[in-house]
Amino acid sequence: MQDILLFGIGLTSEVISYYIDKWGDYRIVAYVVDKPFLKKKEFFGKTVISTESLSKYPPSQYKAFVAVGYQNYNFFREQKVDEFRKMGYELVSIVNPNAPLSPHLVYGNNCLILPDDAQIMPYAVLKDNVFVYVGCTIGHHTTIYDNCWIAAGATIAGNVKIQKNCFVGVGAAIGNGVNIGEKSVIGCGTTVTKNVKPVSVALHQNTKVVHDPEGLYITFLK
Repeated sequence: MQDILLFGIGLTSEVISYYIDKWGDYRIVAYVVDKPFLKKKEFFGKTVISTESLSKYPPSQYKAFVAVGYQNYNFFREQKVDEFRKMGYELVSIVNPNAPLSPHLVYGNNCLILPDDAQIMPYAVLKDNVFVYVGCTIGHHTTIYDNCWIAAGATIAGNVKIQKNCFVGVGAAIGNGVNIGEKSVIGCGTTVTKNVKPVSVALHQNTKVVHDPEGLYITFLK
């Protein structure tokens, strides 16, 4: 069992902590937050420390996982992953050992693949820092690029490309061969059968796509 540090003490961290304890591949030795958010000494019975105190847990002895949500195009999680890398930490991936995953699946660092009903077909690729929640289907030869979040029940067909820093909402469906441009949101229950330009919001109403150069995306996620 490998000792790890978990960044974050919010709702996402609570969920991921539950599965880490359940599956038993890793042991959380401490939680980490940025100093302004160090407002409690313990979380789930473990010590909470600030990033300034990480010297007590050197990367030669501990690995790390960044367990935060999809705020601001997933940029906050991306930023923290980069910070831990620069400090020398190896970032692990949290993957359900009972999930029916193809041996041909390729996934990167700081990825999350949740419970048994996640179906990921052969030759799919998850780049770094991709989170896949419960009940998702990801088709063959699909590539999900860095820093994406695939919410519960999403269905992604074969040979799809989801570019960096996208969010795919609960129950969304993406058709075969579609390309989703970077920094886009596919809303809950939305069906997308055509390519989506970067920085777009696809909503359930008639699969309307809203181009968003002014940052409406961030408001949408909040």
